[in-house]
Amino acid sequence: MNNESGKSHGQSSLKYSDGLVDNYTNTRERFNETDSILFSKIHREGGVMGKRVLDLGCGDGSHAIVLKEMGACEVFGIDINEAMLRRANQKLDGVEGVSLILANGASLPFQNDSFDFIISNYVIQYFKDVTKVFAEIGRVLNSGGTFIGTINVIEVEAGYENLHNTEIPIRLGSTASPVIVRFFVKSVDEISMAIENSGLTVVEEEEMTHPNSVIDESYPHHTHVKKHAMIYTLRKI
Repeated sequence: MNNESGKSHGQSSLKYSDGLVDNYTNTRERFNETDSILFSKIHREGGVMGKRVLDLGCGDGSHAIVLKEMGACEVFGIDINEAMLRRANQKLDGVEGVSLILANGASLPFQNDSFDFIISNYVIQYFKDVTKVFAEIGRVLNSGGTFIGTINVIEVEAGYENLHNTEIPIRLGSTASPVIVRFFVKSVDEISMAIENSGLTVVEEEEMTHPNSVIDESYPHHTHVKKHAMIYTLRKI
């Protein structure tokens, strides 16, 4: 399964092909085991009742619907994939208070201090320059606002540092009929530096178990890297 590479506002990120969008959205329940952790963290941070919320990388709109059901007064979902937004619009037909926008996370089409809460589910690693993404998150988040995001990071063996910011194939779901996606090799240090530069404060960072998301064995360096699923809770002070 191949992805398309796309550029918008000078920021490179990997885009899903139409076929991959169909395969991903039709089978995502086979690899969404960390969704419960994401929403548990949101509840623990006070929830979204009456808040203006951004879903950065909203995909097929599944999380946007849940956020509205949780009482958000308004939810905006942005995604760089046209095919994903078509799926989301179909799913959200008739749901009021949710707006979907084709946009790049490195150049968000919102004014400063626009949102009380921002979530992002396994999206940050698709951006070559994560510093720009976190800077935009910090810009559009209200003072006192919260960001909660899941991110795939890759631990690289010494001597293989050249793999940072190169593409890596990830197998989602069962080995019988997996979905293969590609994103950039990101280290914990790179994510931490980008967060620090954004001015956001780390409230909590935690590693999660995500057994249905693994490095595909077709990757020639798979014995020299290790994937971790992380969840970050950040605050704009």
